Amino acid sequence: MLVRLKQLKFFDPPSINILRDVRQCTDIRINHCMFFMNGLAPCLPKPQTAADSALNGMIFYSKLQTEDGHWSGDYGGPLFLMAGVPADGVLLCTEAVGQATMELREKLYTQAYDTINWASQRNNVAPGDMYTPHSRALDWSYRVLNTYEPWHVKKLRSWAVSECLDHIRADDQFTDCISVGPISKVIQMLVRWHADGPDSEAFKTHVSRIPDYLWALTSAQAFLEAGAYIDRRFSDCMKALHRCFKETQVPENPPNYSKYYRQMSKGAFPFSTVECGWVVSDCMAEGLKSFMMLQEKCSDLNDEHVEDQRMLDCVNVLLKMQNTNGGYASYETKRGGAILEILNPSEVFALPYKLLICLS
Repeated sequence: MLVRLKQLKFFDPPSINILRDVRQCTDIRINHCMFFMNGLAPCLPKPQTAADSALNGMIFYSKLQTEDGHWSGDYGGPLFLMAGVPADGVLLCTEAVGQATMELREKLYTQAYDTINWASQRNNVAPGDMYTPHSRALDWSYRVLNTYEPWHVKKLRSWAVSECLDHIRADDQFTDCISVGPISKVIQMLVRWHADGPDSEAFKTHVSRIPDYLWALTSAQAFLEAGAYIDRRFSDCMKALHRCFKETQVPENPPNYSKYYRQMSKGAFPFSTVECGWVVSDCMAEGLKSFMMLQEKCSDLNDEHVEDQRMLDCVNVLLKMQNTNGGYASYETKRGGAILEILNPSEVFALPYKLLICLS
């Protein structure tokens, strides 16, 4: 096997150490090695020009396409912030939930769990993570909530919990238990486990959709803009990508979506899969641009073109997402006001509301 690896001209010899001591290698090298061992890497000629080098890259990239036409993400799409999913699995995939919780507490915290002053943790943020400092109004609200919590009104609390559960169930219905990302996915999976039980269909569906976080389609635009549609060697690749776009486009709006603060999405290209269905402005714009390029440039797709109305549906959603200032938010349309921004508790985020990326 080592001889075979050495015969690959563009496989660096240090990566062979993976076979000798995996623990000393990075994940990138492990993936690199497994890719070559599985015979997936093409043997490419040494490039003589920049164009030759670009062509080699396109051929290599085409081999990474999955059977349904997309390119799996390594850290793209909703794959970010995945740390919660393994922790969730520790809690859920064991019968001794109490014991697992205690073990996690010992591993996660630097002091005894029972001695932590949780009220003060709302402002305990590392300086490097404080991208958006707290407003005085938010800090004041925290003090009020800390005082209210021990004496909360039970009837009001019960109504609030019921309302939250209704929104969680609606999101699970809209996204087939995928949710918008792994953070909400983890929380909602735990909630459904607690509210509906470990044997419920809702919780089982949540567990079954965890692998969906290995999905990305935005890489298609770079591949198309590099001119892949010109070369006949990429014909099958383009056909698979076109089918993937057709299947990924959202067919209908979520039911009663405005009640649950969702964006209209019929015709849009979502953040990840069509089952997830969450719409993000730049992902949708890139998806529309790529889909149009495929239909306009690839002659092999003449018999597979979709009707213009599907393109118009996407344009309609994109226009509806434009803010009053003429630009686009990085996610959905701005629906909250300045007062809501003052109470924004997300220290690591500051979402822009005047992006021009979609206008191009």
